Amino acid sequence: MRIRLALGWVPSEGEVRASAFKTPAPGWIETYLTRLRAEHAVEITGLSGTYRKKPRTHLWLCDRKDGVSASSEEVARRLDRALRSGATELVIAVGPADGWSASDRVRLGPDWTWSFGGLTLPHELAALVAAEQTYRAWSILKGKPYHEAHR
Repeated sequence: MRIRLALGWVPSEGEVRASAFKTPAPGWIETYLTRLRAEHAVEITGLSGTYRKKPRTHLWLCDRKDGVSASSEEVARRLDRALRSGATELVIAVGPADGWSASDRVRLGPDWTWSFGGLTLPHELAALVAAEQTYRAWSILKGKPYHEAHR
């Protein structure tokens, strides 16, 4: 499965690669992306204003206001559901500063809207949380010790 961590505040002129923005600290986000890359094609991009969900893509929008808070185990269940559905791509889109608009949510048709709780996070930190939780979910599904070792 290809996993794309998309950053929703990027202007609609086109996609922006990871090198075009700051990460929370050098290497922090890359740690989890590298771990995921052992089994998946993973990239960080922008989410253009003209994005349309493709067939066999699962789209998770990250939105503090309208998302559902979930445990790591629930994220793993949702990742498993995406994998079992035959999806070839998972796009996790961190929303704009004011959250995803109602029209964006209708247009994008997400499979899930995910909240990291009531905290307001900088985009880069939200991207780090999404990457770490996606890796944690994958480790839960694979029975790797990462999740249990951090409890």
